[in-house]
Amino acid sequence: MDRAHGSAVVLCVDDEESNRQLISKLFARRRPQDVIISAASGQAALEYARAEAPQLVLLDLGLPGMSGDEVLRKLKQDHDVPVIVISGHADQATRDRLLGEGADAYVAKPFDAGELFRLIERFI
Repeated sequence: MDRAHGSAVVLCVDDEESNRQLISKLFARRRPQDVIISAASGQAALEYARAEAPQLVLLDLGLPGMSGDEVLRKLKQDHDVPVIVISGHADQATRDRLLGEGADAYVAKPFDAGELFRLIERFI
């Protein structure tokens, strides 16, 4: 995929269309140079990751067919890409487990857009 200078390909993985749309709108406003690819399932996410080589993945845990945990493990095994988990599972044990499995950061839903984009700027 051709990209403008300073742009990044970001893969947003969430089974909820409204969440994918929200992320796309936030990027359009805050980082319009980036290309946002959306996936509603783990399998689609892995296919996009292979085809598009994103610079960042935003990953929800509750996915159909393949758990977010499994997607995280496969992404980290096959791709050198930072992964920010964005999930409604806000307990410390889940956060610690995911960071131990290779997540680069963890953000609980509902999230503050400013905080999320400060975190995103660390990776792209």
